[in-house]
Amino acid sequence: MKTEFWTEVSGGQWLGADVPPWVSGISNDSRTIKPGECFLAIEGVRDGHDFVADAERYGAGCVILSRAVEGVRIAQLLVRDVLTSFRKIVKAHRNSFRGPVIGLTGSYGKTSTKDTMHLLFGPKSLATVANLNNTLGVPLTLSKLNEHNDIGIIECGVDRFGEMEEILDVLNPTIGIVTGLTPVHSSQFGSMEKIAEEKSKMLIHALVNKGLAIFPEECVNFKQFKEIESKSWIVSSDKKAENYITYARWADGVVVLSSEFGEEFYPLPAMSDGQVRNCAISIFLARKLGIDHDALVPRLMRWKPSKMRGEIIKNGEKTIYLDCYNANPASMMDAISNFKKMFPNPCRTFIIGCMLELGDGSRELHNSLGENLLPAKNDIVLLIGEWADHIKHGIERSGSICENIHVFGDTTSAAKTVGALASNSIFVKGSSFYKLCNLLPAMGIKH
Repeated sequence: MKTEFWTEVSGGQWLGADVPPWVSGISNDSRTIKPGECFLAIEGVRDGHDFVADAERYGAGCVILSRAVEGVRIAQLLVRDVLTSFRKIVKAHRNSFRGPVIGLTGSYGKTSTKDTMHLLFGPKSLATVANLNNTLGVPLTLSKLNEHNDIGIIECGVDRFGEMEEILDVLNPTIGIVTGLTPVHSSQFGSMEKIAEEKSKMLIHALVNKGLAIFPEECVNFKQFKEIESKSWIVSSDKKAENYITYARWADGVVVLSSEFGEEFYPLPAMSDGQVRNCAISIFLARKLGIDHDALVPRLMRWKPSKMRGEIIKNGEKTIYLDCYNANPASMMDAISNFKKMFPNPCRTFIIGCMLELGDGSRELHNSLGENLLPAKNDIVLLIGEWADHIKHGIERSGSICENIHVFGDTTSAAKTVGALASNSIFVKGSSFYKLCNLLPAMGIKH
């Protein structure tokens, strides 16, 4: 990232040492800053100005701040408002990048789709790292775009209405993707219609840029998606049409059919139905961007689940299906279905944490989860969290004859029971709030 335009777009002025002609990115964490990066001194719970010296010691090339700091040798860009100036700088930098920029959003499946695209597009692609997918994380990621990158794959998460517009102002995507919709953050959004309205802004922005918009068929049920259906690529497991990406799961892979590339088969490792759909989106987009079938096949065979998102952990005879980064109704049922396919025999254990931020629908959505869980008689079910009784009620309402259902208020109180489990096939999924990964030591696993 060149620094020559920073004063012009930020309205700030440089102080102190010689200004580096370029930086390799911008970071707001002095502990993990890399040599050559710019440190962002944000005033929050902890004041970033107090850590400028630390950032210098770890190799920062310069700092953006709102008041000068004495005793450091690196150049200081003094601005009126750090975050506002930072966003202006990154916006100008992103708009100087000539390659495609993918904006990836949705209620679920964002990270696994992003990781699949990164795998398929190769090492010259830049992809979001960890959870840097909000109004701060997106520009931090974009700041790392450079001349060695040929594409940006940017994951975008929103949990309040209007947040997407803040992200889009900096992101300016040429390709917009929505992976799916489900009632998450309903307490903030109020309704599925509002969630759909917010997520669809990504697609509309990409279309305004004369780019691509891709989303699953069920989204057409919402007005904003219906209005752009004819201009977009729609992903479907059965419908065939001129602007549809139709995929069919096979035992050892997936067939992807489109009017542009015809019918193509791709072998895949074992994955859930949702992950197969995400792969179909990724495959189609890779083909659109000029990567041929034969190059994609070996890359797909290296696919593996993202950490704590369907991750398979083996410990002796035990196999743990770990998917506890987060949970919502759609991702929960997709993971449960995949686990049951992998382990069809009874005597399994389901450790399920509750789903959060579902608003007024929380009770019924947890009841529905229980109704659709359908554990076998000899399965063991451990339910954790404030809505656990409602999941249990749903299991009972389904007519299940499972005799081993246990309810716990939190993860700590479940640890002793988990440590005594005799099952060799264990499913673990729930909201990250419940920290279900803390149960792994009780199973003899370091993670």
